[in-house]
Amino acid sequence: MECITSGKEAALAEYWFDSHDGLRLYSRVYAAAADSPVVLCLHGLMRNSRDFGELAAHLAARYRVIVPDMRGRGFSARDPNFNNYQIPVYLQDVLTLLAGLGAARVSIIGTSMGGLMAMVLAATHPKLVSRIVLNDVGPEIDPAGLERIRGYAGKAAPVRSWPEAI
Repeated sequence: MECITSGKEAALAEYWFDSHDGLRLYSRVYAAAADSPVVLCLHGLMRNSRDFGELAAHLAARYRVIVPDMRGRGFSARDPNFNNYQIPVYLQDVLTLLAGLGAARVSIIGTSMGGLMAMVLAATHPKLVSRIVLNDVGPEIDPAGLERIRGYAGKAAPVRSWPEAI
């Protein structure tokens, strides 16, 4: 595990760690102080940690904000086993990340798939999760919504710029 401070923002550090099955995974860590309360931001299905950049920079005045790229997204390594692209595996990665950063209690902001992960994490590790903010997801998933996701998941979306592509 290594922590690399970025020159772009004083409050931003890049954190690389190895998953339980050997993938090299990436997370951004924004912080005013290492002992600040922790906010964990979890992105949606086809998104990455950059989605939370502005929010995390704002929250970093009071919180340590951890924003991972789930496996296969952003700067995290791609998993050759497609069966590992599922919430239980993502949660193992998140637990490894939190343990490596010494985060014993977190507030979670989860968007879409990240919200599902937040709900499962709160149900399975209640002492870890203090509160959740859900965005674009709820406790019930509409079958029509799942069909819409099936229609675009796994398909290449048009990219307007190089920064958007990464």
